[in-house]
Order: sequence, then C-alpha cells, then structure tokens
Amino acid sequence: MGRGGTSAICLVLGGVATVVLLLIHRFGYPGILASAALVIGTGLLLLRRDSERELRALRRSIGHSASDISRVLDSWHDFHHSGAPEHVRDRVSHRPRLLNPDCGVESVRHFHDSAQSAADFLHGLPERVQGCTTVSALTSLLHETDVHAAHLDALWIRARQDARTLDLN
Repeated sequence: MGRGGTSAICLVLGGVATVVLLLIHRFGYPGILASAALVIGTGLLLLRRDSERELRALRRSIGHSASDISRVLDSWHDFHHSGAPEHVRDRVSHRPRLLNPDCGVESVRHFHDSAQSAADFLHGLPERVQGCTTVSALTSLLHETDVHAAHLDALWIRARQDARTLDLN
C-alpha cells in the first residue's frame, strides 16, 4: 500500500476513534452499542478495500494467462499466414500436415480444435472477467485460463513435433 493509502486509513481510524469516544461519553450504554456497530462497519469497509486489491491482482493474472494463449495463437497465425521465409519454409517443407486437421495426425487435429476453442474463449474472456465480482469467481476463472494456456501450448508443441516427424519418414 502506498503512503497516501496508509495516511487515509490512519485518518479514518482516528476519526472513528473520536466518534466512538464521543458516542460513549454522550450516550453511555446506547453509545457503546452504536460504537460497536461503527467499528464493525469500518472494519468491513477496510477488509473490502483489501478484497478490491486482490480482485485487481487476480484480473491482472488472468490477463497474463490470456497473453500466453494469445502468444500460441499468434505463433499459429504466423505459421499459417506469414510470408516470412522461415514460416513459408516451415509450412511448405517441414510441416505441411500442420495446416490440415484431417491429415491423420491426431495431435494436429486436437491442436486445430483447441486453437478454435481458445480463440472463442479469449473472445468472451473480457466480459467474463468483468462479470466476476468475487475472489472465488476470479480464482476459478484464473484456473480455467491457466488450464487453457497450458493445454494449448502443449498441443502446439506436440502437433509441431508430430507433423515434422511424420514428414521426415
């Protein structure tokens, strides 16, 4: 937390302490009850503030996992469409089967299916992230995003290996 955040919390706590003392002094027992409610309410607000920080951190983590998915999809797009000599050579000479999901290579078919699924997942992700308002919901979405990223990356590596191996035989 920054210096300004600590100062603000100190001011709030000082103000609450002053109000609590005034309530107890002025109203006695009812002031104690009102003070307890005020202290509980202030505590909940401060805890909620920590929760907001955690929500922001989880949203950032989801963004990083989404970037991992995008990186694999970008590599696939470059392989498939780029006119760069290394991509053309790779696509034409080394891994032509990687372009065809019906080539008979199981990992290539799985990669094509997963790439489309991952693209669809990424397309709907911003709305899903904004719709999540709890730590548990965002944690679950982060796990789902991490699983998509790891699965797609592993399939991309495997499909590239299998397509190349089959072309060499």
